[in-house]
Amino acid sequence: SMEGLVLGQKQPTWVPDSEAPNCMNCQVKFTFTKRRHHCRACGKVFCGVCCNRKCKLQYLEKEARVCVVCYETISKAQAFERMMSPTGSN
Repeated sequence: SMEGLVLGQKQPTWVPDSEAPNCMNCQVKFTFTKRRHHCRACGKVFCGVCCNRKCKLQYLEKEARVCVVCYETISKAQAFERMMSPTGSN
């Protein structure tokens, strides 16, 4: 899928905190101590465990917090791009 090539290229629409009582990956309920984290790639809301990766995102031009799902997708896409690009170019 080409999804990974789009992820991280533009700022996502953030899911409002009020619409996410649970982590959108593992479904754990958010509490005062179990805080929400927004994935900077997809904009969805996750717990700290499901949103503990860092990835370089094009629209930010720096490393940012991403969820485990986006991390996998973006890593694969970036590895594929490296594989396809001529040697020596970055």
